Amino acid sequence: MSDKPDRSEKTEKPTPKRKREARKKGQIPRSSDLVAWLVLLLATWFLPSMLANLAEGLRADVAAIKQVASDPQADRMAEVLGEAVVRMFTGVAPFLGLVVLVAVLANLGQVGLVLTAYPLKPRFDRLNPMKGFKRIFSSEGLWEATKSFLKLGLLAAVAIPSVKVLVEGLVGRGQFELATAVPALGSDILGLARLCAVLGLGVAVGDYAYQRHKHNRDLMMTKHEMRQEMKNSEGDQMLKSKIRSMQRGMSRNRMLSGVRDADVVITNPTHLAIALQYTPGAGAPKVVAMGADHVARKIRETASRHGVPIVEAKPIARALWETCKVDREIPLEMFAAVARVLAFVRRMAGRTPLAGAFVLPGV
Repeated sequence: MSDKPDRSEKTEKPTPKRKREARKKGQIPRSSDLVAWLVLLLATWFLPSMLANLAEGLRADVAAIKQVASDPQADRMAEVLGEAVVRMFTGVAPFLGLVVLVAVLANLGQVGLVLTAYPLKPRFDRLNPMKGFKRIFSSEGLWEATKSFLKLGLLAAVAIPSVKVLVEGLVGRGQFELATAVPALGSDILGLARLCAVLGLGVAVGDYAYQRHKHNRDLMMTKHEMRQEMKNSEGDQMLKSKIRSMQRGMSRNRMLSGVRDADVVITNPTHLAIALQYTPGAGAPKVVAMGADHVARKIRETASRHGVPIVEAKPIARALWETCKVDREIPLEMFAAVARVLAFVRRMAGRTPLAGAFVLPGV
């Protein structure tokens, strides 16, 4: 039995990168029924007032047309018809604008702002009948069928008794006046539509919750996919480590090449090494190389090969290590200590060859 992990097991949460790629492809959880039922619910509240305004305007238009008919004038007729069209448009426009606004906000609330043309790209795998059958009998197809039956069952359970009561009420009234029956009938139908919209909206909210759950489940990743994404996004760690090592080596070699031009190397004596170069009249002494342990040993070896004096001064070396940087001048507080070392080197130059190691007296 293999000890290798099963790469098909998606146990890891999706990374932000995977979520961004899914959004670019249009893979976003949403319920198409949510917008439709919400618009219908709002229509049951605002449609009656809109229809009342339209009816009032229509009565005014009919009266104006009758007046023109009694005294026909071409200009007056065109003016009346124009006013009727404008009145109808201004009566319908607020309701249509509200519907569009609600639809846009409902979609933005579900998916946010997503601009992608990926779903419009032709995909020939959709023409494969086998994949079509698989989609029909998949968990998604089963949920869609369940959702349709649920909506149909709820609507039937509410609509059939309500319509039955409505019909029995109309029949039981016998003769009735149209002026009183139509508003009552309209009120009953409006209440039925509002109840159906509320039930449908409840099913749509449940559908949206399921779509989010399914979307997050489909985006789950295997451990192998996590490692591959990390490798692709951050690069091969071994390769990056090798590159950094090469860069450090090149930087160290450039630094060591400056030791040959140094005037003195101050040591700890074995743990630290700081190479200084001083040009009279050109400013403060400058650090041309510094290092610890292995690098310090390389600095000492390079200094020995090129005849650069090595001076052991532990407190000065530690202070320089803590306050200085390569290719920078020493700070002001180190002037006196470094001047003491340089003066010691000049005194020793007249007595003995400078190549070798010395100990600064008094430290």
